[in-house]
Amino acid sequence: MNQAGKQTKAKSGTYPSHNSILCPFARFVVLNDIPIMGQAKKFKASMAWIITKYLLTAGMVVFISEVAKRSDRLGGFIAALPLMTLLTLVWLYVENQSEEKIANHAYYTFWYVIPTLPMFLLFPYLLPRLGFWMTMGACIVATAICFGLFALLMKGFGINLL
Repeated sequence: MNQAGKQTKAKSGTYPSHNSILCPFARFVVLNDIPIMGQAKKFKASMAWIITKYLLTAGMVVFISEVAKRSDRLGGFIAALPLMTLLTLVWLYVENQSEEKIANHAYYTFWYVIPTLPMFLLFPYLLPRLGFWMTMGACIVATAICFGLFALLMKGFGINLL
């Protein structure tokens, strides 16, 4: 939206009009844009968009962790939902990325989730034996190994993950 209040179309490769996004923070920054030390308005709008994305994405993580404090099952269920992936797909779409790029993101996310699944069984098994940080490290290593092996396996089927 321009200063006259008319909707403007975002150009390909640029950030969208923040007023088209229902986020009060981004609207405030764009509508009340006062140049600070000669910075361009476009840069400030881009920063407002990036900050908005950070706040919303971080808010999701905080929300899930707060729910998990109160209910193991509900927290696990919400965490298992592909909320971050869906949010990422929305960000890509709003930022005028091509349909091919958005589709590729969803496609590769599917394949990258599979080798992470053993970690969810390994973590509760190792936690009482190794403690939290050692378990985290072991799970990261195990996930990396699973991913490497899975990528080699999938390469035989014509799916290149690396």
